[in-house]
Amino acid sequence: MVRGLKPPTPVIMRRIDAILQADGAIATAVLPVPPKHDVHRRRLGRVDAAAVLSALSAFRQLDNSAGGSHAHQFAVGYLDKTVTPMLRHGSYSEADGRALFAAEVLAARSHCEIHRVRPGRAVDLALAARHAAIGAGCPLVTAEAHQLEANGLALLGDRQAAAAALTACETEFDRASDSPAPYWIAYFTPAYLAARVAHVLRDAGDWSGARAKALEATALSPGMARTRAFNYLIYATAWVAEDRDAAIGAGRDVLAMTAGIQSARVAAYIKDLRTRLRRRYGIGDPEVTAFDEECRALLGR
Repeated sequence: MVRGLKPPTPVIMRRIDAILQADGAIATAVLPVPPKHDVHRRRLGRVDAAAVLSALSAFRQLDNSAGGSHAHQFAVGYLDKTVTPMLRHGSYSEADGRALFAAEVLAARSHCEIHRVRPGRAVDLALAARHAAIGAGCPLVTAEAHQLEANGLALLGDRQAAAAALTACETEFDRASDSPAPYWIAYFTPAYLAARVAHVLRDAGDWSGARAKALEATALSPGMARTRAFNYLIYATAWVAEDRDAAIGAGRDVLAMTAGIQSARVAAYIKDLRTRLRRRYGIGDPEVTAFDEECRALLGR
């Protein structure tokens, strides 16, 4: 420690790496040798925290509207040229350090575990996030934690518990309108919630409920191309078990939506739709085969 100032600890570095989803770029960054007494280190504070979180919000909006490939190059440049040097060469008090690295770390990790299909771990992290959110008195973050818990439970096959968690989520979301919320969770809107509930209902096998929520989410997201594609892919997938033609028709609508969108996750969702169609109707089904060919022509696979 020099003059009461100290560099970020490895724990803090890992936290900011998780928050920014930097894939280890920050967590494994080599810290410089502690400065000599005559070396000035810029003091970081809440203004810096606000700047970082505002930038992340902008990247999230770009990601939603144009796809991850577009946002990635800007985010990487920001991490390399601004955030990492700030962490390596700046200093801050513990209170401001918390503000600088504040985000829904537990909830974000739970979300990642859901995408990795590790539902048990996702539920554990969601419960921890809910406990922290309740302690902080933030209903909106509590609502998000309930939603993540519901998604994990749906993947585990516990439909009753998932439904109870969704009910609790909606209760907390309604209560949040009367309570202040951190600006960094401003993305948790009715449109976002409808989309996440559609995911939960799909994973729980509630096809009619998933279709209804997916359409609701699509209508609430007119300017977010990738988000609309995700929502409509859920809608298409929810038709597979009941109506082949409806599923393929919705899938073709998604292919039209995805022009200009570079997103590995959209491609993964389309692959999931194709797989479900083949399993349900057979690889020899002419309509399924035709849809497969259209997907290959557009996606190259």
